[in-house]
Amino acid sequence: MQCMPPTAMYPLPLPPCSPVEVTVVPGLNSAAVSVVAPSAAPPNGWAKYVLRVCPVDPAGTCYPQDCTPVNKPPSPTSCPLTGLNQGTKYTLRVAAVQGNYAAPSALKSFTTATQE
Repeated sequence: MQCMPPTAMYPLPLPPCSPVEVTVVPGLNSAAVSVVAPSAAPPNGWAKYVLRVCPVDPAGTCYPQDCTPVNKPPSPTSCPLTGLNQGTKYTLRVAAVQGNYAAPSALKSFTTATQE
């Protein structure tokens, strides 16, 4: 496998790696994130996921969050996001990481709910 090394926060298109699959279910102040690692993995598999979370409306500072352990595909890994703001639009990119290897997900958008 020829995945490229990660850069600052993993915004890389990295063929021939298969993409990381991500599903997001937003709540009020949290989001349930389900991640499936690429089936092609570096030696010793994937060590962790790095989730890059960015508030975009209203805008804020992006931050990384690690998620472990990585379940072997096709089993999903649950990566909960907490401390989010209600009624806020976020973007999320997840990278499966092992040493110098990284495989990113597509960019996902979601909006947290507001309490009525």
